[in-house]
Amino acid sequence: MSEQQRCASVGRSYLVRFASSPSLVVHPVPSRCAVYAKSVLTLPFHDVFVRSVEPGQMLAVMGPSGSGKTTLLNVLSAKLSGMFDGQVTLNGQMADRLAIRRVAGFVPQEDILFGSQTVRESLHFYADLKLPTTLTVDQKNEMIEYILLELGLKKVEHSLIGYVGADAVASALPRGLSGGERKRLSIACQLISNPSLLFLDEPTTGLDSYASESVIHTLNKLAMQGRTIIFTIHQPSVEVLQLFDRLLLLGRGQTVYFGSNAQMLDYFASIGYKCPSWENPANYLMDTIHGDSQSYEQKLAEKATEEGSALESMYDHAEEQAHKLAGLFKKRAPETLEGATSKTPPPPIDLSADPHRSGFFKSLSCIVARQFKHLFREPAALRAGIGQVLFISLVMGLIYLRLGYTNTNMGDRTGALFFAVVFMSFGGILGPFFGFATERKIFLFQQQDGLYSTSAFYAGKIVAEMPMFFVTATLWSVIFYWMCNFRPGAGHFFIFWIVIVLVVNVAYSYGMLIVNLIPNQQVALQVFPVLFMPLMIFSGFYLNKDNTPVYFIWVQYISFIKWSFQAIVLNEFTDVPFHCKGTEFRTLPNGVQYCPFTNGTQWLDFNHMRDFPIWGDILILIEFIILFHLTAFVMLRRAAHSSSG
Repeated sequence: MSEQQRCASVGRSYLVRFASSPSLVVHPVPSRCAVYAKSVLTLPFHDVFVRSVEPGQMLAVMGPSGSGKTTLLNVLSAKLSGMFDGQVTLNGQMADRLAIRRVAGFVPQEDILFGSQTVRESLHFYADLKLPTTLTVDQKNEMIEYILLELGLKKVEHSLIGYVGADAVASALPRGLSGGERKRLSIACQLISNPSLLFLDEPTTGLDSYASESVIHTLNKLAMQGRTIIFTIHQPSVEVLQLFDRLLLLGRGQTVYFGSNAQMLDYFASIGYKCPSWENPANYLMDTIHGDSQSYEQKLAEKATEEGSALESMYDHAEEQAHKLAGLFKKRAPETLEGATSKTPPPPIDLSADPHRSGFFKSLSCIVARQFKHLFREPAALRAGIGQVLFISLVMGLIYLRLGYTNTNMGDRTGALFFAVVFMSFGGILGPFFGFATERKIFLFQQQDGLYSTSAFYAGKIVAEMPMFFVTATLWSVIFYWMCNFRPGAGHFFIFWIVIVLVVNVAYSYGMLIVNLIPNQQVALQVFPVLFMPLMIFSGFYLNKDNTPVYFIWVQYISFIKWSFQAIVLNEFTDVPFHCKGTEFRTLPNGVQYCPFTNGTQWLDFNHMRDFPIWGDILILIEFIILFHLTAFVMLRRAAHSSSG
């Protein structure tokens, strides 16, 4: 099968949701869609003018840092909202944010990928969630195979993606893919939905010259299939620059050139800025926009007479130069843009078509499967959690080994039970602090990309984490409970286990609330003691209820540690006989000795720990779990809404 036939075949298999579009029915290529934009944006733009970008063309948006490249790209791709004037039309039709997102793909500057997935699994994840539900598994696999071959990812299809930068520090996974492979995979994920438009924010950033040229060659190949490619780039090499079809040069938020790449040097030469044959045109253009287009000899002569200029003066000069170049371009724009538009108007497209993507339960199952794979492929957290529980339970079990039933042992039992609650609370709370920052970043991007809803992601994460809660709670209970010689009986052990399971769950939900309230991991870790220590202090262990200041009495009611601690203390002491020995006896004034506590219930009454029965404490813990998770979910949903503009 030839490349053209394969393209047409794959196109027929995954263009179902665009079947009503005449442009796609007439042409059996993955996309036929042009974007026409004429934008006059308030800030930071003054006057950005873009005539048209057609199917099969690559538009490179270039300019110095701070010229507005990324902001313009985000506006055109509907990733940014604000005070913007102008219009964007698709094939002659006005396009709103939803319409643009339906036919466009967006690749951010940073490759936001789930590191514990393989390349093929990542594409399958996108295919399952982003493609129409009418497609069969074979059709999806055919498309994935085609994309792997087209983007040169076939040889690494079973390799783990891995993480880079700060995410790699918090991960135990190997580095995985190279920079160029990661970028091509980011592009491949967007190609799954067969976008007519593809926006990319500085796709060559952080790559060497070979990888950069490889990425641009890939984009060129995609454009030749009929897609419209728009991307920002800073200072490409000569080889990369030659691959562009059209250029949009920005300076201080203004268009200083828009037109054919082939005519670009002739245009600047015609206005008095001729690029030397030995210099990289991209470097020369950046210098020209900055107002620094002198020859090397002129710069040396100027340096000999003037030892530099103030930074403010340099900035003002660049501002003036941008205004000057923008003014010259406005006068010559009709000449430069001559022949830029299509001779034949493009056919209309159905911008209101229903994509028929996967629903909540399909998204939930995909997310749960991904989270389980992440758990076992990156076992550092799993091993650390289980190892910590095993070690601490054995050590503390040896410390409180075979507690007796004397009055002195009452305090020991209380201390052991309190430690159990606090230790399991720490494990649950700190779980989201390490790892969720990376997952949150991936979620915000993929949710904005339309893969799944916030509710599906949050529910999937909880379901995937739940088995770990049961495993750690069970290990801790089996070891610690029997080593400490707590109250015998299967029923009492079961109540202890249930409370520990609830402790881990409520602590985890509280941790999720904190990390969504304070997304910055370092700040959250610093604030954590302030949000947790009061819950311990007013739990009934350190401070008796009767001695709590009136103005702090409310804290005990929001302390899930209090209700957890109270539940297992009630389970341990209610109606349990205790006795005294030796110095534990007290002497009355008449010389008669007595035992202060002969029953565990007396100890509970003395410490005011019978506010609610055990089942009441358990219900309160369940309410806390629901409340914390709902609050965290609302915060995450607001963050997703804010990132979507």
